[in-house]
Amino acid sequence: MTAAVAAKRRVLVVDDEENVTHLVSSALRFDGFETIIADNGPSALAAVAESDPDLVVLDVMMPGMDGLGVLHNLRAAGSQVPVIFLTARDAATERIGGLRAGADDYVVKPFSVEELLARVHAVLRRSVPDENREGVLRVADLELDENSHEVTRAGADRAVRRLPAQEGRFGRAEADPHRARRGLRHQGAPKLRPGTAGRVTLDTV
Repeated sequence: MTAAVAAKRRVLVVDDEENVTHLVSSALRFDGFETIIADNGPSALAAVAESDPDLVVLDVMMPGMDGLGVLHNLRAAGSQVPVIFLTARDAATERIGGLRAGADDYVVKPFSVEELLARVHAVLRRSVPDENREGVLRVADLELDENSHEVTRAGADRAVRRLPAQEGRFGRAEADPHRARRGLRHQGAPKLRPGTAGRVTLDTV
């Protein structure tokens, strides 16, 4: 996602710790986003209703209405705004509970700002796909990103497989993207077959 695209996106940052909202919102603005800040649950709900953000970075542990309560109210009201939980709760049961409650991602404090920004971009790509994104090849319900060398199936939360630049029929995609594009056209759609432990394997032959 380019800075020009990101500049059109608005992110709501919700945390009762002022230093956290300042750090996260500053990093997002530096990355080209517009930001809104709220320090409690009711203010967060009001901000979503008034400003219609593209994504919410939401603290879980807040006094009064916590992050789970905010998320429950958003989903009950029909809002599907993507939510990334930001919290000190790092137990697996907490992460699973947050994701099952409707969050799109979960970042544990203390966190890397660079990782948080990467997750914001990833969630926005999944929630609002850009059909004209440069360097993306589409065959049926598969997408090949020539920049990251990832193959993603429509509706999947993560890549089916990451392809090294020199792997398979495509050659070095970054050196000759047109060659990779021709390879997809001539070889037909890659085949997906069930793998072990619930994994999906991509066949390119």
